[in-house]
Amino acid sequence: MGISVRNLQLKLKLEGTTYTQLLNEIRTDLAKVHLNDQQIAISEISYQLGFSEPSVFHKFLKNRLVTLLTITEKNKLWIFLVP
Repeated sequence: MGISVRNLQLKLKLEGTTYTQLLNEIRTDLAKVHLNDQQIAISEISYQLGFSEPSVFHKFLKNRLVTLLTITEKNKLWIFLVP
């Protein structure tokens, strides 16, 4: 990106966020998109989003998404977000 870590931290602070918050928002948005694709396994999605294990990804989802309904079927997780 051509910016030092410290400068990035300062710019994010000015925007009222942190690297971790930004990463979690992006992961959440991408998870919603990928989980609607019935061709991709949960394990693949978790690794694509940078999680070490699908169980860590699942815990992340439980902590990030306020309301979710899960149905497990052949290592797939279906998530229906309720507004």
